[in-house]
Amino acid sequence: MTLTTHALVGATAAQLFPKNPLIGFFVAFLSHFIIDMIPHWDYKLKSFHKDLGHPLDIGVDLKSKKFLIDISKIILDLILGIGGALIILQPESSYEISFVIFTAFAGQLPDGFQFLYVLLRVEPLKSLQWFHNKIQTYSRLDIRPLYGISLQAIFFVIFFLIVKSFS
Repeated sequence: MTLTTHALVGATAAQLFPKNPLIGFFVAFLSHFIIDMIPHWDYKLKSFHKDLGHPLDIGVDLKSKKFLIDISKIILDLILGIGGALIILQPESSYEISFVIFTAFAGQLPDGFQFLYVLLRVEPLKSLQWFHNKIQTYSRLDIRPLYGISLQAIFFVIFFLIVKSFS
């Protein structure tokens, strides 16, 4: 899933607990792993590669032009997710705005931890990476980006409507 989808789902799921930011953060964080189990499309990160010499199998070329392009994509995706959550959920008070930003970021955080793992390869990042790899579906949808984004948008709308029916 894209960071945008993770942010939207995380912030929306957290709306079930609007008065408890810690539970909201935890629910948003967990939502990341739950929706990663669904077959989905991801954009390609060209500076990331298989690292067959490492047990958890991921590496990154930090000094390549590809890395700068990848980081640009990731930052745009991160901003679109948090901005989209603010637009869709329409928080009114400063508390609600902070809650949406906090929980949208929480929904994206496991992928941030993956990047830290690649750089540091220490616990607890190592265990979290192992878990993330195990929970992640490897049934990827190999489709055009427009279709991939559209499917994630449809998934989010359905999820949003379900959560709103409970709140």
